[in-house]
Amino acid sequence: LSNVRAHEQSLVYHIVLNHSIDHNKGILPKNCVVVAAGNEKSDSEAAHTLAEPLFRRFSAHIYLKVDAISFLEWGSERQKDHKDRTKIHPLVLSYISTHGIKALHSSYDPEKPPQSTSELPLDPRAWEQVSDIIYNNGGMLRKELIENKVGPAHAEALMQFAENPPLTLEAVLAGQYTTSDIPKNFNDRYALALSLRRANESQIEEVRDFIGKYLGNALSDIAVILDP
Repeated sequence: LSNVRAHEQSLVYHIVLNHSIDHNKGILPKNCVVVAAGNEKSDSEAAHTLAEPLFRRFSAHIYLKVDAISFLEWGSERQKDHKDRTKIHPLVLSYISTHGIKALHSSYDPEKPPQSTSELPLDPRAWEQVSDIIYNNGGMLRKELIENKVGPAHAEALMQFAENPPLTLEAVLAGQYTTSDIPKNFNDRYALALSLRRANESQIEEVRDFIGKYLGNALSDIAVILDP
């Protein structure tokens, strides 16, 4: 809603306050709740200040902040249409887990607006698109496509990161790993544990045992929330 100019925002005043387009026209059912989303001006070049009269018509305002842990937990859930895939590709999950919030999100600078797509600020949506690119290319990384989403620096860093890929679910289940393949730092272990959440019902116990044995008790909660 904040991406609409003030004189256009006025078109929704009546909908928010009276639940109708204009008095007797377009009346919403009584059980409807009007919800709007928008960006802060500090986060988007396209955002405008929400007109005060409209701002006051909403009974509550919820401000969301980018959180790497929440993104990783959501991204490690299985896709509805592809049960063998997590919502975010394991490589991206591992990269974000290793590099943290600085790799997931960067602030928009209104004084230096981006001049090309490669200069756009980082955000979770961009990494979701990178994940889709990897999935749609059969696991291959297309640097030129990734650059358009997260910029050349992170595209290059992701390519280098992929040269030593994390353990996969398939390798864990097949026992194709050694103790030297087990991540040493907590962030990498966390990313690996999350990537194993796509295990199916027959694989859950084996995955839980692996997490408990090699990744530590601190990550046992992830083993518990593995869903069949």
